[in-house]
Amino acid sequence: MLIVILVLLIGVCMFYHLEVKGRRFSWRWDGSELILTLFLSAVIGVAVALIPSVIFDCKPPELSYELIETKEIYALEDNITHGGRYFLGSGVSNGDAAYFYVVEEDFGLKTKSKDTDYAYVKYTDETPSVEYYDAEFKNPFYRWITLWGPYNICRFNVPEGSVTSNINVDLQ
Repeated sequence: MLIVILVLLIGVCMFYHLEVKGRRFSWRWDGSELILTLFLSAVIGVAVALIPSVIFDCKPPELSYELIETKEIYALEDNITHGGRYFLGSGVSNGDAAYFYVVEEDFGLKTKSKDTDYAYVKYTDETPSVEYYDAEFKNPFYRWITLWGPYNICRFNVPEGSVTSNINVDLQ
């Protein structure tokens, strides 16, 4: 949002200094006016972008979550090769800590990953599954001023002791 405000302010300032002479356009300012205009645009843009935090008492926005889909998770390792069943692996993906898991897709089993910042683990005795949640801002004002919404999250429901950091995908 800040970038949009800055671009609009700079555009308005440049349009104000545009001079039309016949069919030619020329600028009515020198270099110092350009620097001053860019600086003032940045200051005004930051001030406008900070208005929501002042209005909403500097609190982080509240989020609501809606369950989109639940999928069964398949074991990463079976009990024949390693003496245990692991439904969730942890490791590094693109430089970030991530959980790895296997789900059924249209064409077969697929290994997926989810950044640990947006994933939660719940130990349960139920069938191992992953629940995908869609996050939305509760306040419609935040939906209006942001370019993108909050990150969606997921919750892994797995038996206790079935998370490993030594991943070995075995789909047999």
